[in-house]
Amino acid sequence: MYSGRCPAPNQTKACCQNHRYKQTCIVEGVSLPTKPKLAAKITAINNLVNCSWTEAEWQAKLTKSDALVNKFIPFERKRLNNLIKEAKASGKTEKAEALRKELEVLDGPKLAYSTSMQPSPRVSLSRVI
Repeated sequence: MYSGRCPAPNQTKACCQNHRYKQTCIVEGVSLPTKPKLAAKITAINNLVNCSWTEAEWQAKLTKSDALVNKFIPFERKRLNNLIKEAKASGKTEKAEALRKELEVLDGPKLAYSTSMQPSPRVSLSRVI
């Protein structure tokens, strides 16, 4: 017999855990899974585990994965640059060098030669004439 806090005395531990699971689902507003739903999920997981991937499917997956990684590289560059500035400001040169090496390893879109992300200086009309 399980002597924990159970609404029904003389119940097993598994019964109490099942009751707690049901109560949590009710509080969270989640419907209890039915046997057919669980069986369908188990089948889907087994199909995924036992799936044999073709070379084309692997390439498509890797292409998508690379595109996602490349999407976030500029954010990672900015984060590393900020950390480098903070490390230099606090006098941690070794940490700054380690971060700079990590920044150099990043691939991704880079600016063409002699270009900058800074806006070009505006020349007044009086200087041109």
